[in-house]
Amino acid sequence: MPNGGAIWLDETAARLRRELDDGAAPRPEELTIRELLGHFGYERRGPVIVRIVRSELDARGLSISANFEGGWLHWTVSITLDEADVDRADAKSVTDPTPRVESLTAAHHAPVAVKPDHPLPRATTLMRMWDYSQLPVWTGPRDVKGVVSWKSIGRALADGAYPTTVRECMEEPRLIEADAPLAEAVRAVYEHDHVLVRARDRTIIGIVTAADLALQFKERALPFMLIGEIEAHLRNLVRGKFTVEELNEANDGDDEVRGPEGLTWGGFVRLLQKPDNWKSLGLAVDNRVFVERLDAIREIRNDIMHFSPDPFGARELDELDCLVRFFRTLKPNSSPSRQ
Repeated sequence: MPNGGAIWLDETAARLRRELDDGAAPRPEELTIRELLGHFGYERRGPVIVRIVRSELDARGLSISANFEGGWLHWTVSITLDEADVDRADAKSVTDPTPRVESLTAAHHAPVAVKPDHPLPRATTLMRMWDYSQLPVWTGPRDVKGVVSWKSIGRALADGAYPTTVRECMEEPRLIEADAPLAEAVRAVYEHDHVLVRARDRTIIGIVTAADLALQFKERALPFMLIGEIEAHLRNLVRGKFTVEELNEANDGDDEVRGPEGLTWGGFVRLLQKPDNWKSLGLAVDNRVFVERLDAIREIRNDIMHFSPDPFGARELDELDCLVRFFRTLKPNSSPSRQ
């Protein structure tokens, strides 16, 4: 853990205890999840990072809001003195395993809205200007009347109407609570093209559309697909080139492997970094560059396979995409196996 995070936690714990000793109620340390990660030198959460942060908090007798693991990165969390009974220490590690609608960035962007009696051209102009497919119709963010969309406008025209106001072609709004499971939003968007996200105070705080879910797919599911393709390329690359003994020597698992399907990512790195093993592949590729890139991707791969709650940035996706495109350029070779 970077020293900055340790020093900051020491100072926070000391302040809270000083205020308690002075007879005052300790003032919680409040900051966003992103700011908290920044103190530790991280940008994203993953199982290892979460364990590190939790461990350092526990070591100083501190606790943090329960939404740290899966909440939106811009959410504010509170760090306080831990008052839990030591016999119930395990309760501190309980987290919410369900992805929630409120984890989506789109769920926290106040939507552009129109009122029922607004002229229809105002709504269509806003939709064209911002490239939206629908707008909520309300008299206030707690009083939603409906939704106007290109589809609802088209349906009114197809029925022979000539709407001039938003009220004449709006449809029923589809609402979902911010703390609802994300899977419910996916189903609702599939059926209705959108959902309006409602906070606990009944304010509409965002709108989730098919475009938002497509972005979510790109940020969260696409890395799985890219890693899967890279691993398939690696298996094809070494298949039939090495003995079972050579594969097991390189692997770091306890179970014996009978083929490349059993190799771990680290096993591929160790197998291919040996000059003699590399020569058997017959590739016109620099071994050092190849192995270094493969090893550098290992951390990204581990985050992906352990379901980090935060989306990957453009840099990580570009690194994966570049490696995939590189593998696609490799020509199958017919060098003899070493069976």
